Amino acid sequence: SYVQEQLCSQSGCGICTTCTQLFEKQHHSLLWLEPEKQYTLETLEPIRVTCAYALEDHEQFFFVLTKAELLSVACQNSLLKTIEEKREE
Repeated sequence: SYVQEQLCSQSGCGICTTCTQLFEKQHHSLLWLEPEKQYTLETLEPIRVTCAYALEDHEQFFFVLTKAELLSVACQNSLLKTIEEKREE
């Protein structure tokens, strides 16, 4: 996957600790959201909170939102606002 290629020092080897953590959705540079039902503004709050922190130049952080079709218009707008605010920094 793209995230695996970006975070694995061996370009996504599939067997290292980083790859294992990614497969298990437990890596420190990854936030995986899988709602049971419709996304709510509350379920997206971890994204806003995480974006409030600055990364070092060499750092990357990824958000994975499964079932994106479950994003309401309010949730879509909230994500867009968060992205726009982060880009302005």
